[in-house]
Formats: sequence, structure tokens, C-alpha cells
Amino acid sequence: PTKSHYVFNLRDFARVVQGVMMMPVGLMPDDPIDSQKLFKRLWVHEVFRVFYDRLVDNKDRAWLIEQVKTTVSSRLSEPFDQLMGHLQDP
Repeated sequence: PTKSHYVFNLRDFARVVQGVMMMPVGLMPDDPIDSQKLFKRLWVHEVFRVFYDRLVDNKDRAWLIEQVKTTVSSRLSEPFDQLMGHLQDP
């Protein structure tokens, strides 16, 4: 982000992990592939909840979206648009 007043620390990262770990076991799909996708989507949601919501500049928000897209593709081995495709209008 371009603003120097943004302060993020390990507590923020812990909030992302904590949010993911709060997923009730009863809501997990039986299929392991579906479970993986659910956790990936939940991770994206939590990153946006913790970090995106605190950004005040559209340029910074766009930067974060691109960083998440790159991370999902490179680290989670899933195209972002495919992973989050269920959110698009039919």
C-alpha cells in the first residue's frame, strides 16, 4: 500500500488464520476437493475482511486484490477467477 499510516502486524495475520479456523466441522463438504476449495475461498474472504476493509484508497485496494490474485494462483494453485467464480452473476 502507498499510505505510510497503514500498520499491519502479526496480530492481523493471526486474525486471518483464526477466521479460517472458526469454520465449523459440520459445514465441511465430504469431498476433499470441495473442502480444499472452501478453505481457499475462506482464506480469500478473511484476507479481504482483515486487510481490504482497512484500506482507504482505491489504488491500495486494487493493489491488494492483485496481490491476492497472484498469491492464490501461485501458492494455492488455483486461478482466482475460477475459485471465486461462484460470486459472478449468471
